[in-house]
Amino acid sequence: MQFIPEVHLPFSNPVVIFAIVLFIILFSPIILKRFKIPGIVGMIISGIIIGPKGLNLIALDNSIILLGTIGLLYIMFLAGLELNLNEFKTTKYKSLFFAIVLFSISGSLSALVSHYIFNLSWISSMFISILASTFTLLSYPIASRLGLTRHRVMTLAIGAIVFADIAALLLLSVLEQAYVAPDYLISSLLKLGFLSIFFLAFVIYAVPAFAKWFFKNIEEVGTWQFIFVLFILFTTAFLSELAGYEPIIGAFAAGIALNKFIPHTSTLMDRVNFVGNSLFIPFFLIQVGMIIDVRVFTKGYNVLSFGLVLFVIWAIAIITTSYLTTKIFKFPKLEMKFLIGISFSKAAATLAIAVIGHKIGVLDESILNVVIILILLTALISSFLTERFGRQLVTQDEAKVKLTNEFEQKLLVNVANPENISKLIEFGARIRDTHSNHPIYILTVSQDEAELQNKMNHCQKIVYDTVPNISSDLSRKVIVTSRASLNVTDGIIKTIKENLITDVILGFSPNTTVDSRFFGTILQNLLEDTNKSIYVFRSIVPLNLISELFVIIPKHSEYEIGFTKILTSIVNLSTNLNYKVHFYAFQNTILFIQKQFRVNQINIDYKITHIKNDEEFNQINYQIKDENMLICLFSRPRAISYEITYRNIVENYLDKTQNSNFALFYPEQTETYEEQDITHYDILDTSAIQENIVNYNSVKNWLVNLIKKSNQ
Repeated sequence: MQFIPEVHLPFSNPVVIFAIVLFIILFSPIILKRFKIPGIVGMIISGIIIGPKGLNLIALDNSIILLGTIGLLYIMFLAGLELNLNEFKTTKYKSLFFAIVLFSISGSLSALVSHYIFNLSWISSMFISILASTFTLLSYPIASRLGLTRHRVMTLAIGAIVFADIAALLLLSVLEQAYVAPDYLISSLLKLGFLSIFFLAFVIYAVPAFAKWFFKNIEEVGTWQFIFVLFILFTTAFLSELAGYEPIIGAFAAGIALNKFIPHTSTLMDRVNFVGNSLFIPFFLIQVGMIIDVRVFTKGYNVLSFGLVLFVIWAIAIITTSYLTTKIFKFPKLEMKFLIGISFSKAAATLAIAVIGHKIGVLDESILNVVIILILLTALISSFLTERFGRQLVTQDEAKVKLTNEFEQKLLVNVANPENISKLIEFGARIRDTHSNHPIYILTVSQDEAELQNKMNHCQKIVYDTVPNISSDLSRKVIVTSRASLNVTDGIIKTIKENLITDVILGFSPNTTVDSRFFGTILQNLLEDTNKSIYVFRSIVPLNLISELFVIIPKHSEYEIGFTKILTSIVNLSTNLNYKVHFYAFQNTILFIQKQFRVNQINIDYKITHIKNDEEFNQINYQIKDENMLICLFSRPRAISYEITYRNIVENYLDKTQNSNFALFYPEQTETYEEQDITHYDILDTSAIQENIVNYNSVKNWLVNLIKKSNQ
């Protein structure tokens, strides 16, 4: 009787295969970290060891290829999903310049060397030229871990990948048709162009429309939203393949199409990242290692020298291109080094082009292996450089943040209607300073002490059920508190003072009347009793479905002490959710905003319309749509920017926007405003007089218009 079963290599038992792979994913980074080898390279080395050309523990069968392909698509999908679209719009010309220079240097040198020195045919040399001109952000997980995915250098590199890889894959399609079916080249290109129109229409129109409907109408249950994202990813990749392109183009396009619907700090984004970085992407890296045959370098001087020459050409091209780009566009030297590191690696498109060339017979096995070794070397160097210079960049950026951050933001969300808790918390999370370590306080105030505990428990249950769906990181930064007080406003004020709150968020119902919105007890008393920033928010449409903010700013707002903070909140909202912002402001305010954006290097997609008088606010180009949100800055009476005529304008928009998102932003006032004990009975308050003047003018204008109509 045989107690130990006979072992046959490679293993065929799927349980054993999966266990080995998970062992590598778990322990490979831990072990190699002791030798200062990045985890990405460790995965590839592990693939070499266990693969058919190593110990032959696992065969390169369909299951490994399937999971590896998913990982490859996932890398490109995440690159599109985490692309800072606002930053990309400002760096697109830089990205295009980078791609053109890189393509020119690397492509031309590789083709000439391959043909004239190593005697390859022109068609083979052209394939080498194309694969030598592409790169992949194989070190993207490192940048993601360091929190640099939305840095302008990352955005520039990702944009360059878009241009370089699309150009390379288009040329690949042409060369493939020219080699396989030269007699039908014209018809194949016409077919490719025709199918491209349908593919672009699907990505540009169908995917965003479907995503908007899904996120608006389908409530999040379990992992429905995550499954929907995967469905879009693989459907788009498949349609890309049908159109004649590589699936990685479709995966990247799917990421861009869903970009604005998945906030960078949301739980859904956490789930997408978690599954990709913990399973699919490691499978891809292991698969790359399993393809590599290190014995290829023992097969002759030519193979070794060819690989070395290609590596030198690539190093020259990437260093020269990075230097020219950062020099022309005046990037710091450290950002140039980080750009070299993050863009040095080759994998996705390079491997795809090499495999296709080998499959159709243009590239032989030795060249294919040289390309894979080249991928390994560039991945190794890229990982080291990205880790080293990325850490320096993070340290430098954090130092800048500490110098420019003039206030510590502490948010308080007052809960009057439990149904609005999740909406108000999400709003607070999106306007929040991304560098703030302070929690968001959720306050419930009860006039009946006996009911306080029940209200507290109910509020806690809603918070703990809904906050994880907003952001997993936010779960650790929410504190639910309560207070018994006969006066709700007093309860809020005491909480503000005890916890040094800087910003208060309130919600209101769209069915509330105009007068109560402005003169409701809680809001009115808060405006009089505290000088802190106050945000009043109405949520009708989920925030991730909004695409553009319309911000109305009254005259002299730039003189308010809290205006810069309000501006920062708007920038955070735009940055976190990729919103366009359309400001409507007076000339001096415009100059102030532009200076702030220039000094602090703010790169959001915005435009400003010059307003000459208050009446022009009624003529702004604002359309009431689900994807639009109106924000009106409004100040307290006696503040320098307070005008009673402007209040009537805001009232008008409140009535018009009953079924859309709307917010009132009250900037912080000076400390003296709070310290002067004249809040409720201020003999200097002229707002009542101003109101009567405006009401008189309104009646007069109505009568004049009525007389004119009767005379016509």
